[in-house]
Amino acid sequence: MKTYSLQVSEKELRAMLDSLYFTAQKQISDFYGLFIQSYAAAYPDDTISSIEELSKLQEWLPNPRESKYLIVALMRCFRTLEGKDKHENIILPPDIGGTTEEILPNSLRVSEEEFREILGSLFYAAQEQIPGFYELFMQCYAVSFPNETINAKEALFNLRDQLPNEMKQEFLMVSLIRCYRTLEGQEKHENVTFPPGIEKVTEELLSNYPELRNMSLKEMEQFMKDNSGAISKMFNKGWRNNG
Repeated sequence: MKTYSLQVSEKELRAMLDSLYFTAQKQISDFYGLFIQSYAAAYPDDTISSIEELSKLQEWLPNPRESKYLIVALMRCFRTLEGKDKHENIILPPDIGGTTEEILPNSLRVSEEEFREILGSLFYAAQEQIPGFYELFMQCYAVSFPNETINAKEALFNLRDQLPNEMKQEFLMVSLIRCYRTLEGQEKHENVTFPPGIEKVTEELLSNYPELRNMSLKEMEQFMKDNSGAISKMFNKGWRNNG
């Protein structure tokens, strides 16, 4: 399963959270019951109750909603899925305010399925909540990436191609819980960076242990401890070849 790492500011992450919450409420029957059930199943060892988590989640939702962060989060997710750029500071037209805030960035690591649910939710919420959404998206895209050969209208059609054909409530719920816990600081799925110049060894490592691609940082650290001998040999070989 392919994973993506996305670095977003707190305001962008709140916009994602709000969009997921809005979409889940609209599209999932008995959303509250399913959230509580999903949270309790995902984190059975948490001392706090899942009902309490649901009330805490609502505190993280932005108030009031700001359409500019919803648009920025939408563009960032779309471009990450397209593989164009992952952590670019996107510039917005002056009439909807400045640049994205890179204060307190959060790193969110999600599967492709979850990522598409986030994108679909952002698109759905933007359509519902932003007057003239299509024109605004194209204006933002054209201003943010003026040197691209693709134009803003083409980008909008490409964006629609990346949306999930059918939104799946399990991925929508997982994405919602994951965004919430990232904001709370309980789970930050940070990128693991390898020493420079040993890309071949890294590829060998991932080839021998493909499960590493889908592990959280904590799981990866434990894996490294459990397999330290074999991994050390590969890394030492990489340093020698790179020296």
